[in-house]
Order: sequence, then structure tokens, then C-alpha cells
Amino acid sequence: MEITQVPVEDDEGMRQWYEMFVSAERGDHPDVPVMSFPEMLEKARGDRDSGWEDYWLGRLDRVATCGYRLRMPLRDNLDTAMLLLAVAPEHRRRGYARTLAAHAIDQVRAMGRHRIWVEVVEPVDGDPGAGALFAEKVGLRRALAQTRRVLDLAVIDRDHLAGLESDALAEAVGYELVTWTGRCPDELVEEYATLVGRLSTDAPLDDLDLEPELWDVARVRSEEALTLAQKRVQVLTAARHVVSSELVAYTDIVVSEHDPGNAYQWNTIVRSDHRGYRLGLLVKTTNLRRLGAEAPRAQYVHTWNADSNRHMVAINEALGFVPLHREVEWQLDLTGTRESS
Repeated sequence: MEITQVPVEDDEGMRQWYEMFVSAERGDHPDVPVMSFPEMLEKARGDRDSGWEDYWLGRLDRVATCGYRLRMPLRDNLDTAMLLLAVAPEHRRRGYARTLAAHAIDQVRAMGRHRIWVEVVEPVDGDPGAGALFAEKVGLRRALAQTRRVLDLAVIDRDHLAGLESDALAEAVGYELVTWTGRCPDELVEEYATLVGRLSTDAPLDDLDLEPELWDVARVRSEEALTLAQKRVQVLTAARHVVSSELVAYTDIVVSEHDPGNAYQWNTIVRSDHRGYRLGLLVKTTNLRRLGAEAPRAQYVHTWNADSNRHMVAINEALGFVPLHREVEWQLDLTGTRESS
């Protein structure tokens, strides 16, 4: 097998990588939507202010059989690389995954980075599956377990949702809601950037070694430009403390024009000094209601929570989200491993 880097400017090479990846995803999780090819290209080729992506493809007799992607943060966590590895179903059990993993580790070392994150999908209950066994063999350690949940908008109880929103609003005395779709208003963007940055410090991380992420206005605008280029719409609801006029909570949902039936609840945070007023429930219920107007073709909403984040899990379950599968972050510290030969 020949492993070669695919330049992100190479349309045909990137298409081969994408089709191999989709084949692997469909083989493992046929019920999970996959990012479209145009969205992937925009991510790979877009502004590289906060992160860089490398794509590698394994070919056997010129046939794409497997590959991996490395994402390297450029603003923070400069010691880290995120690894996504895939093998097409018809080419598995031949040692290609181990070969790819060794190749990726060499690349990370060559870049002077010493920590690798890998996400492994597992069933919600029962045997963790082949992915977890492979991660253990490669030397990774389990760091953060998250569960992916899905809300079917066709069966959601709108009266129940309205009742939850009303109850939360009654508890959130001294706060007001601020909403926008797409670009954050100039007068709010600095406070919004601060809130986004707190996601890397306030959310449960369990044993995941994550340094605080550095967010400023420029990074927010860069991410907004990427979202627009990917033909995605971001619907956001925030809570502002009336006395201080500070943004203290927000949640967002993103929908792609390439797949309008699937929406993704990306982030939710309530500043730690403003918890206890049901702001998390308030911004989520309000934003779900807004989604119907901003993205009427959305049928499902996907979200992720750390299993240890019991409060946010309880909110999502109250809204009607049901577990789909577990997505576990595994971590490899290269400072304690020997060089590969």
C-alpha cells in the first residue's frame, strides 16, 4: 500500500479521499449523516487562522482503500493534533489501520507535536466495539465520553416545549434574550467571543488534556466566514444580564443548505456565576422555536454532551433528545512512547 499526501487544492484527490471516508462511515453508521463534499472542501481550503488540515490517502493498485486527516490547532493547543482515520469496509482486517496509525504518528512527531486525539464511536450500551479495541492496541487512553442524541422535530410536543420555555422564563428574572442568525452584531461580538472561549474551560472535559482556547473578534469573524462559505446557517439565542448588560449564556444550531433536513446543536454554555436561573433551558427552548422559522426544512436536531455533564444531559432529555451512540475521545501522549521504526 502506498500512502501519499493529498494537496487540498487537488479536486480529484480530495474527492477520492471523501468517497473513501463516506464508504467507511456508511459501513459503520448508516443512520448518521455525513458532511457534504463542498463543506469538507471549504473547511480544508478556507481560512487557516485557527487550524490546519492535512489529508493522506492509502492506495492499493491505485485504488483508494483508506486514509486519515490531521487537524492541527494554530492558536492554542499547539502540542496537539486531531486524527480522523478511516478504512473502507471491503479493505478491513488487513492491517491497514495499524499502518495508517503508525504513519500518522510519525507525521505528528515530525511537526513537533506530542499529543494526538482520536474520536471513536461506540454503542450506547454493551460492547464498546472494534474501534475501542483498536485504540487500546495503538496505545491511546480513554479520555472523554460523549453521547450523541437526536431530536425528531416531527414528533416533538410543541405544547410541552412551550411550557418548558415559559417555566424557564419565569425563573430567569433579571435576564433578557438576544437573538441573531448568521453574523454576530458588532456590539456583541467581543462578549460573544469571550463566551465561546469559556467552552474549553467551563465544560466537563474529564481526562482530556485541553488547554484554554483563545477566542477573539477576529477568530469569530473567521469562523462566521467559513460557515457562510459552507452554505450553513447559524441560529443563535443568548441571554444577557440586565444589570451588567453582559452576555452570560448562549446556544446555537447550525443547518447546511447541502443537507437541510439535519440540524446540529453545536454549543451551549451558561457562565458559571449565572447558573441556577434555568438559562440553559431558556436559550435552548427559544432557539428550537426559532429554528422552525429560520430553517423550516429541518427534520432532526443532533447534539453531543459529555456523559459527566448531567445537568445539560437532563435538559436535552427533557426536550425529547434520545441517545444514538457514544463518541469517545481517546488520547495518546507521544512523550512517553518510543519512535516508530
